[in-house]
Amino acid sequence: MIKLILKIADMQFIKYGIVGVLSAIVDYGLLYFSYTLIGINSTLSVSIGFWGGAIFNFLMHRFYTFSETKESGHTKTLVKYALLVLGSYFITLYLISLLMQYGINIYLSKAIVLVLVYIYGFFIGKYFVFK
Repeated sequence: MIKLILKIADMQFIKYGIVGVLSAIVDYGLLYFSYTLIGINSTLSVSIGFWGGAIFNFLMHRFYTFSETKESGHTKTLVKYALLVLGSYFITLYLISLLMQYGINIYLSKAIVLVLVYIYGFFIGKYFVFK
């Protein structure tokens, strides 16, 4: 158990958290802009925020969080990242839609789903995408 805690607390996980917070700001900013200010429907607004955050997230993880990756093929990394993001995207859309059906507003739904996708994304990113 102690070994697991130490492994999770490594610097890479902290960097991942910093990038995650910044990506969430991009995601939420685009969601707020498209949903509240412009009035686009919830599914499209969630999509706009998600993809804007995902692009920012990839660039930051590729060149900051996982910059010491042994893999030199950017195309291969990008394809694997795209698979991770597609999975995260569909999980996000489904869970936000489900939570909104239960009366939870879009912003709280997004926050709940963001935590789940964050944890999933770290481990898939570390051991599959940027290994």
